[in-house]
Amino acid sequence: MQYVIGIEAKPLLLELDDFRIFLLTIAPPQLVHGNLYIYEEVKDAEEAAELLSDADLMEEKHQLARTDGTRGEEFYDYGFHAAGVFFFVS
Repeated sequence: MQYVIGIEAKPLLLELDDFRIFLLTIAPPQLVHGNLYIYEEVKDAEEAAELLSDADLMEEKHQLARTDGTRGEEFYDYGFHAAGVFFFVS
């Protein structure tokens, strides 16, 4: 199991292509799942959170666990599957 950081942006970000591209350039995530940007490096996650906060687009920060487990017995309501990997809020 590996811990990663999820930076959740407000849904409005999905409509702001220029800012989204800027964010992806300045603080490239390992994975994007909807409006959730997933980072392995703390410094990149902090940079993304700061950019989003400055633009009033920051929703929430999550500590996530990446696992090879399966939905159901391993985790319940607080998990999701993205890019072939399972994540749950830790």
